[in-house]
Amino acid sequence: MLTTRRLCTCLGSTLGLAACLWVSPAWADEPAVAEAAAPAVVDVVEEVGAVAEAVAAEVSVEATRQPPVAPEVATPGTGRGQVGWLSISEGLREGAEPVDLFGEGGTGEPSLRDVLDQVRHVAASDDHRGMVLFLDQPMLSTTQVEAIGAALREMPDDKPTVVFAEAYTLSEYLLACSADWVVLQDNGSVWLTGLGMEQMYLAGLLEKVGITADFVQIGDYKGAAEPLTNREPSPEWNQNIDNLLDGIYASIGHRMTEGRGWSHEQFEGVLADAMMLGDDDLVSRGVVDRVDGRQMQAVAAEVFGTGFEYDAEMGFRGGSVKPPDNPFALFAALLAEDKRGTRGPTLAVYQLRGPITSGDGSRGDGLFTTESIGSRTVLEQLAELRDDDNIEGVVLRIDSPGGSALASEVMWQAIQEVAQEKPVFASIGGMAASGGYYLACSAEEIYVQPSSVVGSIGVVGGKLHMGGLYDWLGVNVVVRQRGPNGDLFNSVSGFSDDQRGKIRASMQTIYEQFLGRVQDGRGDRVADLDAVVAGRLFTGVQATENGLADALGGVDEALAGLAGSLGAEVEDYNLLLLPRPMNFSEFLESLAGGGMQASSPLAGHPAPAALRELMGPEAWRQVSWSLGALMQLRHEPVLLTTPATIRLR
Repeated sequence: MLTTRRLCTCLGSTLGLAACLWVSPAWADEPAVAEAAAPAVVDVVEEVGAVAEAVAAEVSVEATRQPPVAPEVATPGTGRGQVGWLSISEGLREGAEPVDLFGEGGTGEPSLRDVLDQVRHVAASDDHRGMVLFLDQPMLSTTQVEAIGAALREMPDDKPTVVFAEAYTLSEYLLACSADWVVLQDNGSVWLTGLGMEQMYLAGLLEKVGITADFVQIGDYKGAAEPLTNREPSPEWNQNIDNLLDGIYASIGHRMTEGRGWSHEQFEGVLADAMMLGDDDLVSRGVVDRVDGRQMQAVAAEVFGTGFEYDAEMGFRGGSVKPPDNPFALFAALLAEDKRGTRGPTLAVYQLRGPITSGDGSRGDGLFTTESIGSRTVLEQLAELRDDDNIEGVVLRIDSPGGSALASEVMWQAIQEVAQEKPVFASIGGMAASGGYYLACSAEEIYVQPSSVVGSIGVVGGKLHMGGLYDWLGVNVVVRQRGPNGDLFNSVSGFSDDQRGKIRASMQTIYEQFLGRVQDGRGDRVADLDAVVAGRLFTGVQATENGLADALGGVDEALAGLAGSLGAEVEDYNLLLLPRPMNFSEFLESLAGGGMQASSPLAGHPAPAALRELMGPEAWRQVSWSLGALMQLRHEPVLLTTPATIRLR
């Protein structure tokens, strides 16, 4: 796989060559030098172009997926002589790749779409007897587990599926429960437990250091400010989060009891005992079907018979671009014309991930936050989608805890402008909470995964004032103002009663606007609006029952529904994934800092890096999104955000 770091190394010599061909701006002050040098530069560029054309074809593609047992790849068309072998390690990308310097498919980083396409290829193939999914310590989100599991369950009955792992945690095991066979490497581990959740309340700590959280929330169940204002959860928040956890636990129980054929009592018995069970007991209790060696030879013979070969590609012919040894070919690829426009009837999937902000969005810094949804960036992209006649429909893939109320409304209006020209559907990833749901309810139909977190329809706003901290430090802060409410957000004291009343009135207006957007988008599909607002949170299953969502499914199901609304099939369209990956010039800009937004004063600090390593990238992304949304209080007084982040392990 061609990583960014390796790519920078490969580019070193070629970029050095390119630097020799670029005329320095400093030459502008030396016209004689520039005039003398120009013919030589033109000659060199022409020579490079000629050589590049001759050798550009040397760019090759290397495969990115090989099974850990390294089987020989079968030849298609041999009549069910193949068994698919798919290995998943680390995480799976969603959406387009972040970088595609050569216009040849980017770095080859595996994606959720790749995996789903490979599973479905086996299901439709006349050459395959079935498939093995090897879980090599993957870092999958719960919604990714659900999407892959749903694809496995669609496999024809005469094509058995096997999930194989050296260890199962709850996330991996939920995926395995969608397969026909659950296999554990001998002397492996199955670590299954019930759900546990911790939430920190910081009011006591803030009081000790002289900081006071002064917040107003609209919606009794909102709870976004409670970790800062309270020493313990309110009764409403307890009810809210307990209902959400009940829904998630019910979904886990349903998948495991249905997949393994257990009663509810057997399911809870396994959660209580699994960590203590050895290989024989795991098999006798039905937790796994077989225990086998790493080559899985015995189970493979039992399930698939003999005379087959493993197929590690399963229709996948992609890969990462291998930089050519000759720098001229690479130079030609880097300077090639960007040909990323749409051609023919196309459906677009636009990823909206991270906290919602005003201004530019971010591809992420990899530490304190990852992606962010910036209103300016989104408006520009939506305008392109609206005006592109080849784009016949759009799926918004939303995964956001919310953020800026103003940015949410601005983007809602822009989505409606697109919807007046072509259908817009929504697919929810891990969450569409608060501002995230504000965006989702602009869509004609909303698809959710069972564990998606949906709702949190409410408003919160306020500030942290630090007069006590200033006194403790011996700092005297003098506040000056001109005109009414000039000191509204001063850092020394809290809101006056009059100020708090005005802020509440302003937030009530935003809340009523939010309710209006939900009513406009969902209509009579929400039978009882009062029962789903005021900050309440729901799982995807619950959302389909109360009308906040239309159906269970992922991006592919949303695309199928979108194509169906146009009287066609998904196969009738090209697919455009947005945002597009960075090309060469954008990549250079990001290296120089111009393509990334400063997401936090802690970016680059070792503490976030250590936390990310401790928690894992998926959990850290979710936590950083919530923190990133709350940190917008530095410059925006009113937020649509949710405080809860839930990660299954």
